[in-house]
Amino acid sequence: MAGVSASPKKVQERTVWDVAYTIKFKMDQYGWLLRLLDHGTYFFVGGPSRNQKKQVFEDAALQPVIGNLDGFGFPNTTDTPVFLEYHRYQETDFNALQLGPW
Repeated sequence: MAGVSASPKKVQERTVWDVAYTIKFKMDQYGWLLRLLDHGTYFFVGGPSRNQKKQVFEDAALQPVIGNLDGFGFPNTTDTPVFLEYHRYQETDFNALQLGPW
C-alpha cells in the first residue's frame, strides 16, 4: 500500500468521502529486494570462526579506508562486487481486502 487519499463529496444532500487507495506492484525479478554492496572498514582474518580476528582495511599510508567484502566478512579479491539482498517488506496476501475482480 502506497497511500490513501480522501476528499468530501456531496451525494443527495449528504457529505460522503470519496476514497482512493494507491497500491504499488513490483513485477521485475528482484521484487522489493534491497540490494546493498557488501563493504566496510573491517574484514575477518584467520581460520575457523573462533580464531577469526577483525582487521582494518588500510591504504599504503596505513590510513583506514573502505574495502569490498565477499559476503562473509572476508576481503573480496575478485573484480566482481558482492551485493547482499534483504527483503524490505513482508510478503502480504491482499486477497483478504476483497478488492476484486468482481
